[in-house]
Amino acid sequence: MPLENLETTKEHWSVNDEALDIDNEDAELWFNRGEVLKELKRYDDSLDSFNKALNARTRL
Repeated sequence: MPLENLETTKEHWSVNDEALDIDNEDAELWFNRGEVLKELKRYDDSLDSFNKALNARTRL
């Protein structure tokens, strides 16, 4: 991953986690977190976030 993309990914991570601090039941935020973690090659953490997105979605 090019350095500029890594910096953008880290910024998305930070903003998304701040939003999850406010609303940790938002499926879209969990999905976005999973996408960022996937880009960072943190696959286990990414899968956990995708699962949380699915669980939040089913509670709607």
